[in-house]
Amino acid sequence: MRLIVYNSTHIPKEQVRREQRRQHHAWAFQQLRGFIEYKAALAGAVVVAVDPRNTSRTCPVCGFVSKTNRVSQSRFLCGQCGFAGLADHIAALNIRGRALGDAPYVAAAASYESASSR
Repeated sequence: MRLIVYNSTHIPKEQVRREQRRQHHAWAFQQLRGFIEYKAALAGAVVVAVDPRNTSRTCPVCGFVSKTNRVSQSRFLCGQCGFAGLADHIAALNIRGRALGDAPYVAAAASYESASSR
């Protein structure tokens, strides 16, 4: 079993009002990752850290990366090969591919393409 976690070093700092800063930034992401790794080790699972940057802008079929691949907030359309789908699903395919070390994940993208064209 594999657990995929975001690489917590790239979590952006959000601007909040002064009275909300302590509450907003109280959760320690590194501590959460430590807890997950500890529990995963007890269960015999592997934790894989993945950098989520550009995962919803990268085509899982051809690997083309561009801001213009995001047609809207929820839609993805590759400017190079024409592959289309839901942006969240595309990002999930790319995160899975990075975690398994086989990105772009052509097999899953092809099966999604045939299912979405029905």
